[in-house]
Amino acid sequence: MRFILIDRILNVEKNKSITALKNVTLSDEIFIDHFPGNPIFPGALIIEALSQAGGALVEISNDFKYKAIVFMVERAKYRDYVRPGDQLILKAEIINTQETYVHVKTKAVVNNKTKVSADLVFSLLRMEDFFNKQFQFHSKILYEIWLKGKVTIKNNQ
Repeated sequence: MRFILIDRILNVEKNKSITALKNVTLSDEIFIDHFPGNPIFPGALIIEALSQAGGALVEISNDFKYKAIVFMVERAKYRDYVRPGDQLILKAEIINTQETYVHVKTKAVVNNKTKVSADLVFSLLRMEDFFNKQFQFHSKILYEIWLKGKVTIKNNQ
């Protein structure tokens, strides 16, 4: 993954919802080209951030037995720009779970205003069948960073 777009998971309720944080800073590499003199955080990267948050919810809810891979973006709506200095709150809620996929409703919010929303569908891949031990190790480290601190994990089963 080239861009890790979650700085912290603020809270997660298994099988229900997650809230994560992305601090948008002028030092983000993307602002070199997007756009000089008028920095705007790309909508595609906001969808990626929402995918990472939604995927984290699915993976945590399944006790990390599966890797959640987004394979469908539905009803994506871009309402306003996201700029350096914004604190992007990423919210995701599980809508429907099937045997091989999970449907998640997401939104990216700045100062209580929705900037981007999308419905995402994730495919579930068994971790040990598709990913080597090195990937699994790096994924574990990433979750340790994301979940560090004052995170609340509720088990809603």
